[in-house]
Amino acid sequence: MTEMPTGFADDEACLKARIGLVSLHLSRAVHQLRALRGEGREDHFAGVLMRDADVAALCAGLIADPLPDPDTLTGALNAAQARYASRLAQSSVPPRIERVRLLYGLTDFEETVLMTCLSAALDPRIARVLGYLNEDMAQQHLTIGLAQRLYPAAPDLAGCWQALSDGGTLLRHGLLARTGPLEGSAALRVPQGVLDALVLEPAAADLAAVVPFAGTRSTPGPLLIVAAKPLDAFAQAAGEGPLWLSDGAEATREETMRFGLMAALAGERHWLTGWDDASREDRRALAHSLGVHAAVVTARPALWDGLGIGWHRRSAPPATSHDLQTTWATIAHPDFAAILAEDRASSPVHLCRLAHEAADPKALRAALDASRSGPMHGLADRVPTPFTLDDIELPDRLRTRLNGFAARRQQDNEVLENWGLGRLLGAERGGVALFLGPSGVGKTMAAGAVARAAGLALWRVNLATVVSKYIGETEANLDRIFSAADKGEVMLFFDEAEALFSKRADVKDARDRYANMEMAYLLQRIESFAGMAVLASNMGASLEPSMMRRFDLVLDFPAPDTAARRRIWARLETSDVPLGSCVDLDEMAERFDLTGGHIRQAILSAAHAGVVAGRVTQRDLMRAVAREYAKLGRPVRREEFGPHFADVRGAG
Repeated sequence: MTEMPTGFADDEACLKARIGLVSLHLSRAVHQLRALRGEGREDHFAGVLMRDADVAALCAGLIADPLPDPDTLTGALNAAQARYASRLAQSSVPPRIERVRLLYGLTDFEETVLMTCLSAALDPRIARVLGYLNEDMAQQHLTIGLAQRLYPAAPDLAGCWQALSDGGTLLRHGLLARTGPLEGSAALRVPQGVLDALVLEPAAADLAAVVPFAGTRSTPGPLLIVAAKPLDAFAQAAGEGPLWLSDGAEATREETMRFGLMAALAGERHWLTGWDDASREDRRALAHSLGVHAAVVTARPALWDGLGIGWHRRSAPPATSHDLQTTWATIAHPDFAAILAEDRASSPVHLCRLAHEAADPKALRAALDASRSGPMHGLADRVPTPFTLDDIELPDRLRTRLNGFAARRQQDNEVLENWGLGRLLGAERGGVALFLGPSGVGKTMAAGAVARAAGLALWRVNLATVVSKYIGETEANLDRIFSAADKGEVMLFFDEAEALFSKRADVKDARDRYANMEMAYLLQRIESFAGMAVLASNMGASLEPSMMRRFDLVLDFPAPDTAARRRIWARLETSDVPLGSCVDLDEMAERFDLTGGHIRQAILSAAHAGVVAGRVTQRDLMRAVAREYAKLGRPVRREEFGPHFADVRGAG
């Protein structure tokens, strides 16, 4: 009694059966070639002796049976195909190879070609038989010419060449690669990534970017998801089923296609981000390689129109902080959710990877800080932020307003999202502040303290690397800085801002016209900037007036009065600096009208002078102040320095 075939137990069993069918096909082709060439011939193929008996033994090993006559082989092949179809029908889950056929809509010919190339990659005996059939042992792979004559179900010559051209399903989706131009001797191979996807289980590194959402997937795509930022679409994806994320900024098209195939074989959606900045040719090639399982996230949908793809289009609204925290809590450690939700600029793939690698929240914060700093290197200089707002000598009204500006980053969620003012007024996140005042009043310290309070790194824009004499280059440099700051979520600091944001001039020549164009660009770019920035200037009157409405905060830092100066000098008393009995800090504060920055320099200068004697004296302090006067271009007068005038007269 003949045993009825059962379904395939796993992908490996199906693969072995499929390789068996390929072996029968090749054995029959060997018989046909031997009949055409005549019996008993011995040929040298590229220096390798291949006798008819050798190839007969090779085929016998492949089909585990002595090589029968062609009619018997045809019957065996038909019977094997029937058994395979029966087992396939009884399999509860379609094997991986069958899923590829269904996903990409492969014809019988395309599937057989793919399986022949896959079999040759897995079994060197099949590769040797292909060399024999090509009559060239250097060509141990399937060629286009051989594929056309190998299978009875092959289309005519034109159809065969169309199926194996760049526009055909197999090559367009990256399931096969062709060496050389489209010609009969061109070799067809399975790329390594596809081989891995069809044979191996997904590696742990790949699984790190798999998002295990619960729920059912929506209607198959390919989808074009329009979102201002990838995280907006990512947060909307709850309920879409498991997602496989890949970012075009971190992977090649071949790697992306391999990842998409693995997602498709798992029956899950593949989301692609980071392809908006690719060339049109790369976008077109990628779009045409996508299957129905893919979704492209874009902020610029016009880039993806006109590529010959019938997209299913969907929009993703801006994600709220609550949406992001809920999403991250689903896929990462709950302690990481709030930290990850703070970063709205990075790609979901990058954040997934950081969360996967971090041991604890502290390590995750450190990794995020390092990744945010990366885009800024070479464009700006990192400024340490050791001070808090309480460390700076400021009037209470200024300190209150600075605290409010620092809190904007946390308040944006409530004001712009929950209260709806972002949509109603077209307001962006972040904020831009202008700090005015003479040198040394604490503008830079305040910028650092605000950045620290907002939880951001402070980066000073180096004007020497930004401003260029060449037309358009300054704007290009600034655009790179603003774009990097958007990605890095840092605070930008423009010191001496009047160098960039000075008043527009009446147009008298070409230089005035280009200077005004540069200013117009800056006004537009700073208004669209979604991060935080501080501009500092001691020449507020020279700034472009139309800038003022674009600032969320304008503060005029006053020079310190006598009481404020005394509190700054008092830091000497709270330090470990040994002070002589003659030191009178009240006198220093009353006599000398200096800003905090100059007082700081005077304290340091006096301390260095007092090292030899082991203490700082009033004479050291007076001489240090005289040197600060010299820097400022002030005369050293007897009425200011009193009895110390003779000591300090030559200090400046």
